[in-house]
Amino acid sequence: MLISDALHRYAFTLLKDNDDAKDAVQAVFLKLWEKRTGIDDRQSVKNLFISAVYHYCLNIKRHLKVREQYTAKAPDALSTPDDTLIKKELSKQVWNSLESLPPRCKLIFIKSRFEQMKYAEYKRARYSL
Repeated sequence: MLISDALHRYAFTLLKDNDDAKDAVQAVFLKLWEKRTGIDDRQSVKNLFISAVYHYCLNIKRHLKVREQYTAKAPDALSTPDDTLIKKELSKQVWNSLESLPPRCKLIFIKSRFEQMKYAEYKRARYSL
């Protein structure tokens, strides 16, 4: 098994996202390659990679947490009366468009967009009743 595969699995367990895990491993390889002259030869390469992936993933998680906190506060702080009016008008157009859908399509759309339910989950719930 390649070390990159093992590191990817480890990063995936920390980040729970396949693309982020791939990016993390790639970034760690690049960073260590750039700093290869300053790396201690006596240190275990395996431990070095694992430690680097761990810390890189922690930084990603910290960054995401800060981003979530900022985006939770930002819409209220940055909205203007024009934005509010545009949002209301857009919402009205969406609901008008929804009303023109056939009943089943409308229900599926509402379940998927507003209740974050996947179509397969909707089918299971519908048939289990």
